[in-house]
Amino acid sequence: MATVDDVKDLKEKIRNNLGLVMSRVPENTRKEFIEFANGEFAEDYGMTLKYVWDCFKHYQQIINSQDIKLDYIITLIKKTPETSEVRKPKMLSEK
Repeated sequence: MATVDDVKDLKEKIRNNLGLVMSRVPENTRKEFIEFANGEFAEDYGMTLKYVWDCFKHYQQIINSQDIKLDYIITLIKKTPETSEVRKPKMLSEK
């Protein structure tokens, strides 16, 4: 027979395992997400969300890396002395 503690534990497990409910998702986005989950993850919305989230984090790392590189290039350009004359490359026929 189930004890009161067993029932409390079961209620807690049910309460913690409700899943994720989202509102205000545009219909087109919802449809695309469901189609993607059905095709790639056998209707497992949790794993689909994890995949999308992992892709987002990877994308953010790439963007941040590019921002750092761009900032470095900008500092290098600012440090170089400005010259008003344009240097033309020498041709092989010139001495």
